Amino acid sequence: MNRGFGERPTRRVLVADDDDDMRALVVSALRRDGHEIVEARSGHELLELLVPLISPSGGRRPPDIIVSDIQMPGVDGLSVLSGLRETGWAT
Repeated sequence: MNRGFGERPTRRVLVADDDDDMRALVVSALRRDGHEIVEARSGHELLELLVPLISPSGGRRPPDIIVSDIQMPGVDGLSVLSGLRETGWAT
């Protein structure tokens, strides 16, 4: 998307939150600002979506930003962040 002077660039944002209302609020605000959104409803779903996106053979653009709930059942946001840092991947 070609934006004019002073306009913010479109970012690809992965939003992960197990609270449907909170996720919808964040997604709505980010979409209103023109960002491309990928949604995850849990830490496990976040990983399922993220791994193919960050692999060299994934073929799709990885997210520019990850907005994640910290406390989610199973795999929480901090565990995902820790795992990403261990692989050397940064977003």
